[in-house]
Amino acid sequence: MRSGLLTLAVFAAVALILGPMRPAQALIFDPNVSRCENPNPDVRILGCTALIQSGQETDKSLAASFNNRGMAYNEKGEFNLAIADFDQAIRLTPDDAYAFYNRGNAHVGSNQYDLAIADFDQAIRLKPDYTDAFNNRGNAYNNNGQYDLAIADLDHAILLKPDYAFAFNNRGNAYYDKGQYDRAIADFDHAILLQPELATAFNSRGSAHFYKGQYDLAIADLSQAIELKPGYVNALNSRCFVRAVVGQQFDLALADCNTSLGINANDADSLDTRGFVYFRAGHYARAIEDCSAALALDPKLATSLYIRGLAKQKTGDSAGGAADVAAAIGLAPTIVKEYERYGVARD
Repeated sequence: MRSGLLTLAVFAAVALILGPMRPAQALIFDPNVSRCENPNPDVRILGCTALIQSGQETDKSLAASFNNRGMAYNEKGEFNLAIADFDQAIRLTPDDAYAFYNRGNAHVGSNQYDLAIADFDQAIRLKPDYTDAFNNRGNAYNNNGQYDLAIADLDHAILLKPDYAFAFNNRGNAYYDKGQYDRAIADFDHAILLQPELATAFNSRGSAHFYKGQYDLAIADLSQAIELKPGYVNALNSRCFVRAVVGQQFDLALADCNTSLGINANDADSLDTRGFVYFRAGHYARAIEDCSAALALDPKLATSLYIRGLAKQKTGDSAGGAADVAAAIGLAPTIVKEYERYGVARD
C-alpha cells in the first residue's frame, strides 16, 4: 500500500442554521422553511432554492438559506457549489462565524487547506471559543504538513472541551505523522476511553502499533475498527497489509483485500496492497497484474512500481523490473529500506 498505513482525521460537522433566524410568519406558513432544514440534502437543496428565489427573505434569513444549501452541496461532495453558497452567506452576514467555518470545511473537502485555514482563522476571530473550528483548523494544518501548529490547535480544542474525543484522535494523528508513536497511542487511548465506538481511533491506533512492530496489537485494533464499522475500507486494507507483513496469514490477508475491493473495485490502495500480498505469497504474475491495475489508477504510486519491479525480476524480466524499481526510488527514495523492514529485499 502507499508509504505506510493511513490514519483518518475526524472533522466536526458543518453548522446548520435553523428557524429562529427567519421571520415568524415564514416559520408558520412556508413549507420550504422546514425543507431547507431537512436532513436529506436533496430535499434541503429544493427547499432552500425555493426560499432564495422567493424574493421574500430578509438578509439574515437569506444567508441562512444559502448556508443550509451550501451544507447540502458539501454533503454531496459538490464543493464548488457549496463554496459559492457560503460566499453569499458571508456577503450577507459578514460577522457570522458559522458561515466562515462552513466554507472552511468545504475548502477542506476540495483539498484547499490554506483557504480552509484562513476561513477557520476568521471563524475563531469572530467566536474565540469555537471548539470545532480549532479542531478542524488543526486537521487542516495536519493535512498541510504543519504538525506543530496542528497540535497547538488541538491542544486548545481539548482545553476548551476536555471530553472532546475527536480532538484527542486528531492530535494522535498529528503525533503519528511526526513519528511520535507512543504519544499518538496515548491520545488514541484517550479518544477510545471517551468514545468507545469511535472506529477511526481504533484504526489509527492500529497503524501506530504497526509502526512500533506490534503486529498482533495492530491486527486487534484494526479488527475492532472493522467490527464497529463493517465495510471500513481503510481498516480492511490496512489489516490486509499487516497480515501480509506477518507473512503467515496470506489467505486472511487476501480475504480482507478482496472485501475492500468488493466495496470499491477502483481503490488503488487496495489493489496495491493485494499486489503486495501476492508478491509475498510468491504469486508474481498476479502481483504484477494488481500493481499494474493500481498504477493505471495512480501512475505515481511508488509502492506499486516497486513491488511490480521486484515481481518482474522474479519472472525473468530484469530490464523491466529495474526500470520500475528505479522509477519507484525516484518517487520515494526510502522505499528500499521501508520494504526491507517488511521482509522484502531487492535481489
